[in-house]
Amino acid sequence: MTRSPRASVGGAESSFTLVEILVSVTILSGLLIALFSFLLQVNKVWQHGLSGIERRQNARAFLDFMAVDLQFATAGAPLSGTNAAVRATWSGMTNNLSAHQFLINPAGNSALKSMSAQALFWQAPIATVTTYGNEAEVGYSVAWTEPSPTGPSPAILRRFFQNPPDPNNPGMANFYSNPTAWISQTLLDSVSPADAAHQFQGLFAEDVYALWVRALDPYGKAIVTTAGGQPYTSYAYDSRQGYTDSQGVIHPPPALPAMLELALVGADARTSRMLLHSYPAGSYATTPANFENDITNYVAAFPAPVRNALHVYSTRIALNNSH
Repeated sequence: MTRSPRASVGGAESSFTLVEILVSVTILSGLLIALFSFLLQVNKVWQHGLSGIERRQNARAFLDFMAVDLQFATAGAPLSGTNAAVRATWSGMTNNLSAHQFLINPAGNSALKSMSAQALFWQAPIATVTTYGNEAEVGYSVAWTEPSPTGPSPAILRRFFQNPPDPNNPGMANFYSNPTAWISQTLLDSVSPADAAHQFQGLFAEDVYALWVRALDPYGKAIVTTAGGQPYTSYAYDSRQGYTDSQGVIHPPPALPAMLELALVGADARTSRMLLHSYPAGSYATTPANFENDITNYVAAFPAPVRNALHVYSTRIALNNSH
């Protein structure tokens, strides 16, 4: 028995054996699979890059908005508004002293500090309803909710905004004058609950785990001492206490810090769903001089899958009305 030739002399049609076809298909399939895997990896890197750009843009937008808010912060400015009688009433309640106050971590309100031990509040002439004056209360703090697959983020940054109330309304006499009364957890939850039941009023940003704030003097150094020479507790600041700067110059009250340094710690929604109840407990704040290290230690306390996805965005803001 003799084997038939694959091709005849004179240009007759040639043919492939079944084995050759199977080998070719296998090689082509392998190449297509490799190409598809490469394209998937490229797409993953591309999407990750876009996600990173979006996070940075969002963080920058949040910080820029906060910076604009802070530009209007005042300390020592007279009360103002459209109603002279109301202004006189407010002034009488505060013994004709300025009712403005700038606070970082208000004393006696540990609940405000949430997981990051940072919150700031102040008054500014930006009221949207000026019947009882122009000086609205403004502030930012982090609140934690119970995470769920379909619910809101477990960590949110809240913007507190309160127009001045009627001074003749019982319970409102401390609106400007008492640091433990004009801002409280109860008032925060009422004005900026940031939940679905209240149409997310006060919700400023989701998936923000921490807000860190420190007051800086004109030389960019952390403020740690009051004008009276007493040390500030941790990151606290009170414009009614003034401060002593790093060169020994006393800035008597009422005094805004020359600058603020803000940092936001956050991640994406997918990372937030991984938290469950395993987020860090307690405060990691020591002193403003350890700002960067404190944030690093705070981030390090998260579980590894979350920690690796966290990002820190920071900025410095000069306050226009400081002196």
